[in-house]
Formats: sequence, structure tokens, C-alpha cells
Amino acid sequence: MRQRVIGGIGATEMYKELQTGQAVSWQNISEQGRTHEGNVERNLENMTSLPSQLEEDLLKLVSVGLLEQTEGCEDVYSNDMLVQTQSRGLCALEKAQAIYGRAWSDKGLVKNTCTASVILCATYLGDYEWSDEPCQKAAAVFLKDLVTAAGSPTLVRLLCGYSEVEESPDEVLFPRGIAREVFQLLKTRMNKENWKKEPASRQVLSWVLTQMEHPFVGEHLNLILPPALLLVDDYLSANKLLGVRCLQHLVNEVDATELRWYGRGEVIYQALEPLLHQQDAALMSELLPCIIGILAVIEHRKESGPREPNRYDKVFQVVLGNMEGEQKIALRREFAKFLSKFVAVLGIYVLCHMKRLMRVVVSYLEVSDGEEETSRLCILEALKSLITEAWPRIPAHSVGLTKVLLALLSEIDSSAESFTTPAQVNLMDKTEECLVLLRKCSPDMMQPTLEGIMDMPSVNDRLKKSLSKVLKHD
Repeated sequence: MRQRVIGGIGATEMYKELQTGQAVSWQNISEQGRTHEGNVERNLENMTSLPSQLEEDLLKLVSVGLLEQTEGCEDVYSNDMLVQTQSRGLCALEKAQAIYGRAWSDKGLVKNTCTASVILCATYLGDYEWSDEPCQKAAAVFLKDLVTAAGSPTLVRLLCGYSEVEESPDEVLFPRGIAREVFQLLKTRMNKENWKKEPASRQVLSWVLTQMEHPFVGEHLNLILPPALLLVDDYLSANKLLGVRCLQHLVNEVDATELRWYGRGEVIYQALEPLLHQQDAALMSELLPCIIGILAVIEHRKESGPREPNRYDKVFQVVLGNMEGEQKIALRREFAKFLSKFVAVLGIYVLCHMKRLMRVVVSYLEVSDGEEETSRLCILEALKSLITEAWPRIPAHSVGLTKVLLALLSEIDSSAESFTTPAQVNLMDKTEECLVLLRKCSPDMMQPTLEGIMDMPSVNDRLKKSLSKVLKHD
């Protein structure tokens, strides 16, 4: 007799192993696999008389398609195991899709197996080591069939369902969605003891989470946050990156009030803050926006009056320190991309960091990072934000900034072959915009200075043209 588990999902003994976080062993799969395909075909032929057997077969296929948990795996799978996984995954997906193709009108079967089938699809949807192109295509097709069989208009509705104020269509089998059931089934595989035993469950968790939207994500915060924090705290950069992406989605899609409840926002910040010292460009590109997002949740701004130094200042100091000493081009680019946004967030309080920030801006403008000049372009954007936000203090720095901007214009003209054409045009435009802002902040000093430079005989025509545009700009 089959048991009933979370959300009414039917489970055979093999599927109970999925619930407890233990997939079937490869030896058992090998022994059963030779006869199971024939059994599925016979049951498909006798579908009307054996609906319960089809459900059992489908759940067996799900368990066969999942990755085996291995003690001491530590994210390293042998090539033989990966090949076997791809073969078993493709077989499970194709056979499961065949069952749904013939039995899609059996609502009981769909209700009892949809959640497990979505987990199977999510296991092979991405570009993973254990999922080749045929597996990915089969998973995408099967997932589309699942959404249709469940009566949901979109995948998001299948996962999230409808809110209490929305009226779900009559044909929808899961008006409250299946996300909670998915996270419950993944819970044992993503706990502290089991999550490192196989690499697929964390990808399934991330994929399901990123498909969901506000306001439904907050309903499952207690199930999502613990495994996401486990990922962030891991020593492997790939797992850290996956965890940060999960936390970023939570920050974006969950109400700030909900994140502040029970100190959740504080926990997220405490998990992210140590990562600022990592030397991974891919991780930094995801981490910095996430840090800004969670700071907006946990740091309350005063609408008027001065404020005390807070964690915005602490993070900005760490970032500026990293930027000053960083030599890796990839990391310099990521920091430069982030700087403009942080300056805008700090607003007038960026004055507290003016001395160090000016050193960073000047040093980054003086050094090329390749023909696309990504760092310089981003730093020029940051400089525009800085001049706009901190204009009362800009006159004190206008001479140094003018020198470095004029040197940049001269370099663009004399070393044009070192830049791509779009980069050259963008550099010219942004540099001129910065000079215009400087002239507006300190007209008494900048106007005669620029006019005097234009009158110098050593200045070429192209530089004179740029300075003329700056002087004529209203």
C-alpha cells in the first residue's frame, strides 16, 4: 500500500527515499532498470485499468532520475557517474513524459506526482555537469506538459498559485501552488548533514526560488533562508555565488518589513559582509548589489538632520580599501561598476569618504584596463554622481580632477588605436560631461583655466574642440 506524504503526494518505497533525502543506489538502479522500462510500456498500454500502477511507475522514475547522495562527495563526481546520471536522467524524463502524455486527464495522478516531477525537471534544466543537451531539452518539454496538465497558465502560477484576494480558475489543480511542497521535499536534502552529498538539490532550490515572484516568496522564507545561508557560508566560490543569488532574490522579492521580522535582515547582512574580502570577480558582481539591497532594509534613514556613521559607511570603507590595493583587472571592473550606485545611495554623506574616494577616482582614471575601457567609463559615471551629490566640496578638488580629465582627453587623442571606436566616443563624451559639471561647480576658477588651455599653441585641434564644447555648454 502506498503512503501519502506532504501535500498529498503519493509515494512508493522508492519515492520515500526521495522524501528522506536518500536516492536509490546505482546498484539497485542497474538491477531494476532493465525490467522497469518494459513494465512502464505495459502499464501505458493498460492505462485505464492500472492508474495506480502508472503513478507508482512515475514516482519510481523520479527517484531513478535524481542524483545519488554520496558520502564524502564534496561536489566531485566521477566521469562514469556523470555519464550514468545523464543516461538515467534522460530515460526517466522521456518515460515520465510518456506517462503524462497518455494519462494527463487523470487529475489524481497529476496531483500526486506533479511536485516530484517538477523536481526531476529542475534537476536537468540547467547547464550542469550531469545534464547534457538532450536532458535539458527533455526536461523543458516535460515541464511544459506539467504546467498544462496542472491547468496553470504559467510556470509561475504553478509554483506560486494565487493569493487569497485572487480567484483561481476552476481548472487549476494547485490554487495555492506547489512551491511549499517542493521546498519541503528538498528540506532533508539541503540540511547541514546532507547538502554536500550531491550537487543537484541546491540547483533545484535556486531555480525554483528564482522563478517565484512577490508577494509569494515571503510565504516560504523559513524554508528558503536556512539552505541559502548554508551555501553562502561554504568554502567553494561556486556555492557562495549560488547562495548570494538566492539571497539577492529574497531581498528583491520579499517585503522589507518581513525581512526585518525576527532579525532576518540582520542575519543576511552578517552572512554577506565577510564576503567583501573575497577575491572572486564573479562573486563580487553579485555580492555588491545584494549588500546595497540588504542595507536598504536594515538601515533606517533619517528624513532630516545629521546621521551617525552606520553600516553604509563601513561597507563603503571596505570597498574603497579593496579598490585602492586591487591589481586584478576583473575585480577592478566589478568595483568600478558598483561605485556609482553606492555614491548615489550615500548622497551628501559621501563627503565623509571624500579624501579616499578622490584617490580611488584619480588612480582608476590614470590606468587603462583594455580596449573597452570598462573601468574608466564606470569611474567617470561615478565621478558625475560624486560631483552632483557632493558639489559644495568639489571646488577644493577641481584642480586635481581637471588635470586627470584633460590628461585622459589627451590620451584618447594620441592613442586612438588603443581603444575601440565606441569606447573612444563614450570616453570623450563622459569626460566632457564631467568637465561641464566641474565648470558649473566652480565657474570662477574653471572658466579662465580652460580658456587659457585653449589658447596654448601646443594644444591640438581635437582637444580644443572638446574644450570649446565644455565652455559653450549652458
